[in-house]
Amino acid sequence: MRISNIDIHMPVRLAFATFAIVGCAWAQSGGGIGLPPPVTHKPTSPQQAGSAAIPPRGIDPSSLEAAGLAGTTLANWSGSFVRSGTTYSYTMLGTNPALGSATTTVSAVLIPLKLIFSDGTVLDATAPIFGNSRSTEQLIEQSPLFQNVAFAPGGASVGTTQYIDAFQRANFWNYVNTSAKNYHVRFQVTPMPVQTLTVPAYFGYTEAGPGSRIGYVDYNWWDGQLGVLLYRLNIQTSTLPMFVNYNILQYSPDFTYAGYHTAFGNPAQVYLSAGFFDQGLFTYGGDIVFLSHELGESTDDPFVDNIVPSWSNPQTGGSCSDLLEVGDPVSDLGIGTYVVNGYSYHPEDLTFLPWFSGAMPSTSVNGWYTFGNNYSGPSTCSGGSIR
Repeated sequence: MRISNIDIHMPVRLAFATFAIVGCAWAQSGGGIGLPPPVTHKPTSPQQAGSAAIPPRGIDPSSLEAAGLAGTTLANWSGSFVRSGTTYSYTMLGTNPALGSATTTVSAVLIPLKLIFSDGTVLDATAPIFGNSRSTEQLIEQSPLFQNVAFAPGGASVGTTQYIDAFQRANFWNYVNTSAKNYHVRFQVTPMPVQTLTVPAYFGYTEAGPGSRIGYVDYNWWDGQLGVLLYRLNIQTSTLPMFVNYNILQYSPDFTYAGYHTAFGNPAQVYLSAGFFDQGLFTYGGDIVFLSHELGESTDDPFVDNIVPSWSNPQTGGSCSDLLEVGDPVSDLGIGTYVVNGYSYHPEDLTFLPWFSGAMPSTSVNGWYTFGNNYSGPSTCSGGSIR
């Protein structure tokens, strides 16, 4: 889902150094002259939450490939397709599978967050989750997103590998199954020390959940804190920072976020934020649902600028989108439960390129349009205006 950058992104439009200083001052004061007040709309249920793509800020699209080759942003390649006489270009992480086998290793850092709320609640991504002795950070590191698991959609083995790599291999199966059998896009993850954020009552609160309490924070405040951390931790633009939290949602006037991804600057810095949630909190799973969504989208639309023919979610209809967001069309749909190291994980389904391009038949594995085969044909736009 694409969210308009009107109103909700004022802190992150500033030059980065200035943004970091302002973000610090705002965080410490609980507000500030000329800065937006907290959002008055608050979600009534976690079920209102979802994932989103935040529009990029200050990116030069013409420099992305060169920057990727130079190692100053994430390695990327560009392709295109034609639908109804119009050519649509896209940029993805890795290398072009049409050129043969290659392995791209994306350097990523896992940044666990610990939030302290004014009511005394502490939601710590490095502390044991409800009903388990392991933490959010440990469970994410041990998940199918970063551990090798055998993936065989419809009985077709696409590899014993990480989920996003398996998805991308299945996505471009017409090449992987013929001329690019050793094609891979994998993540090498380095955990960082936990980062503690104290949430002023002005910007957040908690409510009871089926397990641990659920935290709600103002999106403007939250994204400002992430920007400050990117600056303080000296995150390099050649690295993908993944901010992970436990049972925390961000609210804005238009949307409640369980995860989002975006990019800014030149060279471009891609980053994502995702919650790990107690199972039972959402219709489908919890755990890595939103992180798998955001990681898939950060791979196939890393700079949030891949425009495709307008489409709407077949489950919900509603407003149409024109972004190549592989998680949004199948939000809340799974590919099955994967048990790794004794924990049951629920990766979200992801959408293949032929669904957006309208290719018939699909050139992806089994002629499918999603990894979980949730849709039998390509996209349409049955909703209203694009958002």
